[in-house]
Amino acid sequence: MLENEVLRKAEQLRPRKVGVLGKVDSILEETQLDAPYQPGSSNGVRPTRGCPNATECEACGGIEYLSREFCRCGHYLRGQLEDEYLSWVRRLEHEVEEISTDYLQKQKKLKKGLMLTILLLTPPIAVQVTSPDLLGLFAYLWILAGLVVVCILAFIEARLARPTNDATEFLQNSSLQVYLEHRNLILNSSPDASG
Repeated sequence: MLENEVLRKAEQLRPRKVGVLGKVDSILEETQLDAPYQPGSSNGVRPTRGCPNATECEACGGIEYLSREFCRCGHYLRGQLEDEYLSWVRRLEHEVEEISTDYLQKQKKLKKGLMLTILLLTPPIAVQVTSPDLLGLFAYLWILAGLVVVCILAFIEARLARPTNDATEFLQNSSLQVYLEHRNLILNSSPDASG
């Protein structure tokens, strides 16, 4: 019975007339939010160039928020951002490959130096092992000098490997978020970022 009464009263209700549409139009006219979009213009609601959470549409040149899937002109912004990210990763991979190639060439020279040092260390060690009384202090000094050279070569190799290791680690840890942070650093440091 309660349901029938509610249904009967609902049928008797008439919609109220509310004048919201006129108020919305007047607010839009006052703030000029309904004005057509002009590339390069900003009106407080839209992001500005160089803003960390903004991207530029390749189709119309408009600045939109990163969170928008599509630009106001209909261009797919998410796909554009992913394309930029993938080209950045490819560029990073190429740079890491160049750094690694350079490191391998330098490492070959270091290995030659290490092999020469080992060859120079072999005679005094062999003589010291076969007849310990024969060389004495001279053999120990020779071995000490060889060990110093080996340590210096190891230190140089570690210094040469650092850029390769850093670049490889950066590439492995790169993500879309890292790309956006890196992109914002570049955009904010460019001379036309204020523009």
